[in-house]
Amino acid sequence: MSAAATARARDLLRRVEHEVRVATAWVAREPAAAATQARVRAAVGAVLLELGRAGALIGDVAEDRSFVRC
Repeated sequence: MSAAATARARDLLRRVEHEVRVATAWVAREPAAAATQARVRAAVGAVLLELGRAGALIGDVAEDRSFVRC
């Protein structure tokens, strides 16, 4: 992997981390329950879907662009 590709990957990772932190800032005040986990999963999924639509992730369909294991 070239230095430029490594830098782009690192920048994307930082962007994903920032967007997920913003989207899940509310979690710290919630109980550890199944409903909270479902909301977190939905919030992270929405972030990844938006990044995919913006062209930041590769793949022909949304399922190919991201996979999240909670």
